[in-house]
Amino acid sequence: MPPEPQTTFTKNNPATGEPLGMYSIASSEQVNEAIEQAHKAQKIWKNVSLSTRKSFLQSTAKALMTEVDAWAQLISAETGKPLKDAIETDMTLAVSVLNYYSQIGPKLLKEKRYQLDQSFLLGLVHYERRVPKGVVAIISPWNFPLAIPMSGIAAALMSGNTVILKPSELTPGCGERIGELIRSVLKQFNLPENIFQVLTGEGSTGQNLIDGRINYCVFTGSAPTGRKIQTQLAQRGIESSLELGGSCPMIILESEPDLDAATSYAVWSRFVNTGQACAAVKRLYVPSSRYNIVVSLLREKINQLNQGLPDDPLTHLGPLINETQRDLIARQVVETLAKGAQAETGGSVPERPGWYYPPTLLSHVPLDSPVLTEETFGPVLPVVPYDTIEEVIEMANNTPYGLTGCVFGEEKEAEAIARKLDTGIIAINGVGMTNYGFASLPWGGRKDSGPGVSHSPQALLDTTNTQTLTKNLMYGFAPLKKPPWLFNHSGAPQDLAFSKAILRVFGGKGWLAKLDLAMLIGLIRNRSSKRL
Repeated sequence: MPPEPQTTFTKNNPATGEPLGMYSIASSEQVNEAIEQAHKAQKIWKNVSLSTRKSFLQSTAKALMTEVDAWAQLISAETGKPLKDAIETDMTLAVSVLNYYSQIGPKLLKEKRYQLDQSFLLGLVHYERRVPKGVVAIISPWNFPLAIPMSGIAAALMSGNTVILKPSELTPGCGERIGELIRSVLKQFNLPENIFQVLTGEGSTGQNLIDGRINYCVFTGSAPTGRKIQTQLAQRGIESSLELGGSCPMIILESEPDLDAATSYAVWSRFVNTGQACAAVKRLYVPSSRYNIVVSLLREKINQLNQGLPDDPLTHLGPLINETQRDLIARQVVETLAKGAQAETGGSVPERPGWYYPPTLLSHVPLDSPVLTEETFGPVLPVVPYDTIEEVIEMANNTPYGLTGCVFGEEKEAEAIARKLDTGIIAINGVGMTNYGFASLPWGGRKDSGPGVSHSPQALLDTTNTQTLTKNLMYGFAPLKKPPWLFNHSGAPQDLAFSKAILRVFGGKGWLAKLDLAMLIGLIRNRSSKRL
């Protein structure tokens, strides 16, 4: 007899290893039922006015702001990130993106009228409509369990879609809390609660969701899983938006006048959220002539970082999300050290409860080391020397990822080099990961970091389909009710002179300049009474 399928799973606290709670694994039947309920609710939600949807998003943002401490504590408990980071990175973006789409949504989604020169001549007027795709599946990661899913949720709901959220099994409590928040606001507006649903579970739940009757998918996670999802959905003609990781290169130039400031950016971008961010600096390239001083500055700064419990106000970085992630980072470092790299700080698993790995600085790192060739999703900073600009650009681009990149140095030189990086986001004398905090900026990468865009007007429009509506104003005008291109009566020859007149009008720069007597005579000669 095959074993009974697992119906629940336990979420542990990454800082202590102790259980936080038990959650259900949605079955395939439950997933399909949720999708059917979402389709029913979408018939109502898509007809709700844009002004009401705007108010709904704004009310959700306000409700989120009333529970800052509770949200920060939940995010911190599930992820291990300090309370400060939970507020600054997760909550700030979540509130921002709700308010942003509430502001731009009504304008972007409003019907647009097109009055073309040629159309006017034929009595036609056109409208572009943005209609919701239908049911949107959002499969979100654990590292930013509020900010990342809320970006997709706000865009999808504003455009009239219903949403099913599958949160990571490592942050199920945050996912369920998002559901409680949005359903409470839906209740205030007397709207069906199935406009938004949450399905907790593991990989099987996400797969069942992908296999179901969804209309669009927003996925953030690993490249292999994302590409699999993209392929499966594309075979059914369903679009998806993917963000699949990154390996951000940071280049310090000879022209950089302030190594203290540049290294401070490197330390923050590498170790914030315990290094568990797709857009974090993961490879630092330094001129050989300045290598030793940069390594020294980094060592001094990293040794001042406090790693501890997330609720301790002195903590800079907490634990990794789970034992698997810690062991992966430990393996990458061990293999890199075996190749000849040196650990300037950290480099080994501490003996303490929880899934901690110390902030680690690696120097003299060979180019074929795992910390350079793989995505290092943890607190490890490899520093690599270079001799020429051509060499460092080649090394920076030598990765399957292409999300963020940054260059520090004299502004014009830094910009010239930054424009040669093969990434979706580049920063000059700053780090690209901060762009995620701005809801109005497109966020997306290249190569194995995408495709897909979150934030910005594009992400909102991506959750819609374009529909063109055309009205025939001549239908009420008897002489031209039947347009001239309809068939002639039987036996009547084709009016080639009129066809050539149409060609002059439609092939010219403007119909008024090309409108001649032959065209007017042709319209009269080919009036409705002459049509079949």
